[in-house]
Amino acid sequence: MASGRSYSAGVDTLGLESLILFVSNLKASRAFYVDGLGLPVVFEDNVIVVLGGPAGRVVLHRNDRGHDERGIFPAGNGVGGAAVRFVVEDPDECERQAAEAGLTVLWPAQDAAGGHFVVLADPDGRSVVLARMNRPNGAPTAEIAGGTGRLPRPRGASARAARSQRSAPRGLTSAHTV
Repeated sequence: MASGRSYSAGVDTLGLESLILFVSNLKASRAFYVDGLGLPVVFEDNVIVVLGGPAGRVVLHRNDRGHDERGIFPAGNGVGGAAVRFVVEDPDECERQAAEAGLTVLWPAQDAAGGHFVVLADPDGRSVVLARMNRPNGAPTAEIAGGTGRLPRPRGASARAARSQRSAPRGLTSAHTV
């Protein structure tokens, strides 16, 4: 058996590699996750965009085609009951920056049993949670993401306008999924 932790009694898995999100508009989803949240692009083509880094990856996959004649996975026909959670340092600041960037805020920043969070909507209406989670000893977990926990500066035409008005902090660098 390979080194690593077995998460199942029947199948030896070594951990989560990525979360695949089937999207209705690859270009709009890329803009949300790359330009809006600042996730780095690892790979992209006309069917998928792979985002993230060592802490985890999110794969944006067109819901209307695959890479070959097999098509898409059977589950990839629409938005399901999934949410994506990213670790951030300051959900309140992320909410402010998201609103300024024109991103949809589904739930305003608020406290919960496990921490403090804000919920945005991606272009398919999927919940994207930006959370400062509490460790069992009460310490926030933002430091495990290795980022500042703030949304990055916008890119493109909106970036020029934003830079002329203010200087936004750099941000979210790693993904943590629900």
